[in-house]
Amino acid sequence: MAVSRYQIIDGLQNYELEIKKSKFIGHVEHTSDRQQAMDFIASIKKLHPQASHNCWAFQAGPPDSSQEIGCSDDGEPHGTAGKPILNVLLHSEIGEIAVVVTRYYGGIKLGTGGLARAYSETAKLTIESAKTLEKLDFIDIQLEIEYQQWSQLELLLQQYQAHEVTPVFKEKVTVSTKIDEALLPEFKQRFRDLTLGKGILIPTNG
Repeated sequence: MAVSRYQIIDGLQNYELEIKKSKFIGHVEHTSDRQQAMDFIASIKKLHPQASHNCWAFQAGPPDSSQEIGCSDDGEPHGTAGKPILNVLLHSEIGEIAVVVTRYYGGIKLGTGGLARAYSETAKLTIESAKTLEKLDFIDIQLEIEYQQWSQLELLLQQYQAHEVTPVFKEKVTVSTKIDEALLPEFKQRFRDLTLGKGILIPTNG
């Protein structure tokens, strides 16, 4: 079963450190799919066109998922940058994440082991410095109730933090909205109790 609730990055975060005169700048962002990840990577490369390397990795899915992943050493010795960054991502317990580590070479070679440690450390510290929030999977539902039940339903939708509540008042009240899928079974029971089993609830996207 796919994980439906997990942590994601809350906005772009940067972290900078110096290792043997080379400057490493980590950039992390929430990217929900491969295209968003590639767009983010391209934006960082554009921001640092004079950098020695812009190495990156992304994981576009729930934590620990390896179905949508990618990485690049961007000119560093094979296996010393992209894979170490990706390894950090896959053990971060954060989903839908992309990291670019920008390096400005300082004149001292780090060796393959030193490079791998530098890129891993930068990625790790960048992620640890970032704020996160919980990703919720919303499901679209349509509700139909009697007029006199609308005020109670409105309060119930507020309690369950429903999104995009759109009521239509005709012979009955029809409401289109989105609700956290994990809370749907509990919401259904509350809705049945409120309408004495006469209300209609129809999921409209799954």
